[in-house]
Amino acid sequence: MALVEIFRQANNINENVGESKSYKLSVFEKMLEHLKSNKAYYPLLKQKDKINDIGRKIKEFLSGGQWFEVYVSAVLNERLKDRSNFRLISNYQAKKKATREKGFDIDTLILNGYQACAIECAITPDIAKCKLKGFQVLQRAYQIGGDEAKAILVLCCLKNSEAAELRKDILRDCGTSIPFEVIGVNDLEPDRLWKRVKNHLGI
Repeated sequence: MALVEIFRQANNINENVGESKSYKLSVFEKMLEHLKSNKAYYPLLKQKDKINDIGRKIKEFLSGGQWFEVYVSAVLNERLKDRSNFRLISNYQAKKKATREKGFDIDTLILNGYQACAIECAITPDIAKCKLKGFQVLQRAYQIGGDEAKAILVLCCLKNSEAAELRKDILRDCGTSIPFEVIGVNDLEPDRLWKRVKNHLGI
């Protein structure tokens, strides 16, 4: 079965779905097109996996938000790989200093020397959940990079106009001085996504 069809089934997407699910399908199709030359959309698969394990892992990958995180990270990594002063880390895991236990995760972390830019992705159309993600990425960016940090929230189910309003709400409510950007579905095509991130990084 084609990945797009598995994705449709996993996310309950048919011809009469609402706008947010249509956005999600559109982004997923862009991801497949962008990653068609490699296996980056199978990050959890191992050589020893049995057929049933492979099917289960693919469905889990497609029904959660990991496919979107992989897409965003792959687009940015492709643009940054020739810039020696930048380092991109996918699924960054912060450790507690005292115990070295797991602290928190960041979908994508971009380092430019000592300056850190934390990027979180969200596939939900729920404004309240997206807002919580925004607070989260701002807090985590500050924990890693302090006052020099930057943060980005990337959304696949909100239009740019909605993303801009959400950004205003988050900045008003948390009062942070950290440079913060919220990117909506209209700018998720690889070149447009890179342009937004590039401008925020000041490259």
